[in-house]
Amino acid sequence: LGATYSYRAMAFTQEGKFLDAVWATKKSESFLNKVIELNPHYYDAYLGLGLYNFAVGQIPKAFQWALSLAGMKGNKEKGLKYIKEAMTLGAYSKVEATYYYSQILTDFFTDYSTAAGFMNSLINKYPENLLFNYSLALIYIKERKLNQAERLLRRIAHTGTLKFKQLVAYSNFLNGDILYKKNKFDSAIVYYNRFLLTTLDKGYTGITNYRLAVCYEFMGQKNVAKTYFKMSDRGNLDMDDDI
Repeated sequence: LGATYSYRAMAFTQEGKFLDAVWATKKSESFLNKVIELNPHYYDAYLGLGLYNFAVGQIPKAFQWALSLAGMKGNKEKGLKYIKEAMTLGAYSKVEATYYYSQILTDFFTDYSTAAGFMNSLINKYPENLLFNYSLALIYIKERKLNQAERLLRRIAHTGTLKFKQLVAYSNFLNGDILYKKNKFDSAIVYYNRFLLTTLDKGYTGITNYRLAVCYEFMGQKNVAKTYFKMSDRGNLDMDDDI
């Protein structure tokens, strides 16, 4: 029940139903705490509790009072400790906990080398897992290891199945970005256009049209560039890149 409410909270968050997500998160924490009361060594329950504590602990203090009214308190350090326990001692949650821990190291602590080590350990066990390969590619981009990232992303783009359309689309976008950063504008255009043709979501389409315009500008095709500049407002204006 605790795990199910955790996933339910994620689904609500994805749909923008944040109040429902808060209550699902609270129920998840309540059930998982009962598990720990029954058996403190049931380490799989620590993953959900760890994510809960870390997420609530990350919320700015100015908003903590509102969470306190709902009976929600979190501690970032405790959250990390719990996730590490699930990662090292869990029976069923070990892989998932390792993935989340790697993402936290990347996004909140900029510890890219340690995060890449954890992702590589997962890929060694599950070499065909597209999400793991994609996440490692993102880390490599942040480390400026563009050639390594490019190899992973091209493999995803060419081997991705219909079940992972958006992941393949994002891989094309990132391949375009890498080539853009290398000033290989004609090749970047190919991947940016593949992204625009395959994406199921308008997120990143604004920045893609803008960068296509820049590519054509550098290639001396000003009229084509002008067309793409005009389309650079078509993205998701809730996203910093598209803004």
